[in-house]
Amino acid sequence: MEMELHIDESLEQFRVLKMYEHPIDPEDEEKVANLPKIWENLLEIADRKDHLVAGYKDRFARSTQQIIETFKQEVTKEFEHYTQNGPGADHVTLD
Repeated sequence: MEMELHIDESLEQFRVLKMYEHPIDPEDEEKVANLPKIWENLLEIADRKDHLVAGYKDRFARSTQQIIETFKQEVTKEFEHYTQNGPGADHVTLD
């Protein structure tokens, strides 16, 4: 939406320049006139790519959730070990 507002603002600025017969480079005028079409094409490309990677996103989310669940179990196990034995490593003794 923000980009569309910038495009509209640019179109309006060029319209005002043209209305007051300010000299405008035809190449720049053509570029600005094509901005809405270019933006629409970019949105379509982005939608297609988003659709293509949807399966990858889903698999990544599931594998990440599994990794997080495993990590939570390891942290819980380590916390229980800490509360039972206190800080320090088991193989280290005061001797």
